[in-house]
Amino acid sequence: YDLDVPKAERLIDSIHRSQVELAEINLERQRLIRSALTKEQFERLQAEMARKMREPMKGRRNRG
Repeated sequence: YDLDVPKAERLIDSIHRSQVELAEINLERQRLIRSALTKEQFERLQAEMARKMREPMKGRRNRG
């Protein structure tokens, strides 16, 4: 029942490092996308991605 505080802190640090790495990857991805597309193309891409996110996922099984 005891909480292993050092282990929990190591896990928190690991999660934090992973989140920072993911943010850096996303930043680089945005930079690359924006360098390849015009502003109008980028805006259309963003709109399409937003539309896709609103749609229910096809083929997704309910595991409840």
